[in-house]
Amino acid sequence: MQMVATSLDRPEESAHLLKNERAHRIGKLNVAVAVLTRDRPAMLARCLHSLAELRVPEDTKVSYIVVENGDSGQAQDVTDEFAGGLKDTEVMFRHVPKPSIPAARNEALRAAALHGADLIAFIDDDECAEPEWLRSMIDRFRDSNLELIGGPVSPRFDPHDGSYWMRRAEDGLRSYYENRSRRAQQQLENGQQRRIMIVTNNWLGDMRLFTERGLKFNEDLAASGGSDMRYYRDCRAAGVHSGWVPKAEVIETVSPDRLSIAYQFRRAIHQSRMTFRIKAADRGPRRATLRNLPIIAVRTLLLPLHVPLLVVSGGKSVIYSARSLGWICGQVSAMCGAQSDLYRKTTGY
Repeated sequence: MQMVATSLDRPEESAHLLKNERAHRIGKLNVAVAVLTRDRPAMLARCLHSLAELRVPEDTKVSYIVVENGDSGQAQDVTDEFAGGLKDTEVMFRHVPKPSIPAARNEALRAAALHGADLIAFIDDDECAEPEWLRSMIDRFRDSNLELIGGPVSPRFDPHDGSYWMRRAEDGLRSYYENRSRRAQQQLENGQQRRIMIVTNNWLGDMRLFTERGLKFNEDLAASGGSDMRYYRDCRAAGVHSGWVPKAEVIETVSPDRLSIAYQFRRAIHQSRMTFRIKAADRGPRRATLRNLPIIAVRTLLLPLHVPLLVVSGGKSVIYSARSLGWICGQVSAMCGAQSDLYRKTTGY
């Protein structure tokens, strides 16, 4: 059998590749920051204002990409106003009329590639970046072999004169965000950062994942959500190095319409359906079902315990209870063929 030589068999070639990789990371970087938006002009304006306040590291050129994913036309004026307040910074506007988050993300990737970007960052239009957000991400990229990087998301709640249960929902959501960040921090400290899922609400990726490896967002998941989860799983399967930067924080605005317990229950159902669909695509529906049945059984048996938990917590666990019940309903309905359409309707403003 004929043996094929690799760069590992040729030390001089391996050293050359390592040298080129190091030069790629420590040289001047062209970074595109992308924001997808749909029918949320006020939130988009707030997000873009935070991006204008970013502290950009040396040897870094930043450009911005705004992708409007819908046909309202509301984002163009907001983007133009943002661009008018910047000096020597390119702002690109793209329009994807048909609602499809993965299609809009892929459009941002194409725009960044045409612009010659080395890195692309994603942030949601209902979020604001902390001033050190991009610097923290880029510093980590330069000092590592990471190709995909994420960071924590913290909530900021809009003022509201809500009911007792809306206030309890706010407490529960705050705890939910804190627990996610705490779990990621523990995985990082335990050397398991590759297991931390990187999603596009706080995301920095090497453009070579797209231009050389051909990794893009799955447009079959147009309305269900989860295309960034699918992307992360594809990256893991391809051996992509991913990591976490605790200091690279973004703040998500939680509008009052998301504090409804019914909304959190429905959201959990759709997210659960989406997760099952992705796992079924990897493992096959039968295997995914068999693996999930014991988990569903245990969670169902634990449901009665949520009642005393609500009393002990003063109602703060209401979000946990609603999402747990939603997860069970989502898994069962997904096994029966139901699909998520979480993003057919936009919340926010």
